[in-house]
Amino acid sequence: SDTFLASDGGRGLTCWQWSAPANYIALPKDKDPDKPTLELKEGSLAADPVLLPEMKDKPRQVCIADVTGAVALLTAEADGRLKPGMRWNVGGRITAGPFIEVMPGGATRIACLVDQLDQHRMVWLDPEKETLLWSYRGKPRPALVGRPRLVGGMVVVADDSGLIVGLDPDKGTVVGKPLRLPGSTAPAASPVGFGDDRLFAPLSDGTVLLPLLSRMR
Repeated sequence: SDTFLASDGGRGLTCWQWSAPANYIALPKDKDPDKPTLELKEGSLAADPVLLPEMKDKPRQVCIADVTGAVALLTAEADGRLKPGMRWNVGGRITAGPFIEVMPGGATRIACLVDQLDQHRMVWLDPEKETLLWSYRGKPRPALVGRPRLVGGMVVVADDSGLIVGLDPDKGTVVGKPLRLPGSTAPAASPVGFGDDRLFAPLSDGTVLLPLLSRMR
């Protein structure tokens, strides 16, 4: 509750213990106070670090994405040291994410949107595995909107052509029938779960669509 992680906007990450307004310490306590806790070797951050869910009897983990097109895990030790861990090359510039999703049963997954030569795709990672689980690219390769969401046992993604697709979280294959938005409307933000069997999908024309998830299965 009193430990924080901050980026210097470049390659430096500093872990702080900050229990009161005038009582902060850069961790670990034996390091040079003018240097960050960890200096990234490959490239500066492309997004804010995100904290993975807490796991019993294990140190906390942080997920980072850098400008070289890599996603990596850092372990936050009890003394504040940051230990580099698993690292994935996603094959392009990371334009959104990393996002954390928790599967039924508690397993964690990491999602990122990647833009490679205007071919927008999503990658899906398991923090316990060294290779990408799968990637998804819409056809005919429109831009993905917002962030992927795990809803009703599917990974729901939307694109700016007006298509909402459900993907199998284990295989990345399309589940059932994608939903085509009416007219020329497109998603204005990521669809989210709404009740037991609906999505809440804000649209570009200022309206909201509440489609049944069961229509996509």
